[in-house]
Amino acid sequence: MHQRWLPISRDTREQLPYSWPDAIIVEEARAQGLGDYGNKHPRARLAIDRKQLRDFAHWLVNSKNRRAQIDAATARRYELRIVVECTEEEFWADSYVQKREANIRRVLAGDRLRSIHVHFAGSFAEGQRLTRQLLDDEQNRLQLEDFAPQDTIPLTC
Repeated sequence: MHQRWLPISRDTREQLPYSWPDAIIVEEARAQGLGDYGNKHPRARLAIDRKQLRDFAHWLVNSKNRRAQIDAATARRYELRIVVECTEEEFWADSYVQKREANIRRVLAGDRLRSIHVHFAGSFAEGQRLTRQLLDDEQNRLQLEDFAPQDTIPLTC
């Protein structure tokens, strides 16, 4: 893991929060569409939403909440990633999902979800690890942008 220099924003409504001993975590009410976790930086554009199996299934079935979150993230040009704490096999084997499989497959195949990345993490611990990796990857991108030369001066001989 890389050294954290950027605070992590965590939604105050998160019920089973992830934590990392080396990270500064700022709890705040994150705006709708901005997920449960993100980096505290003016140019941060990553929104990570943590979901358990049934929570993800309900989100897919509830078009009003899903559309509102996607629209809010899109309007702010955020990249929305959903970390689901189960395997894909466990998801499709769930009785609630099986009863609504046709509808869920239709939603997943739709255009509105093409901009969203869904990660089946397998467990809480793996979801925590993956979320941290996604946050660190964005931190590294932001750090490169912060230290990249803004203007170039032509050299003359």
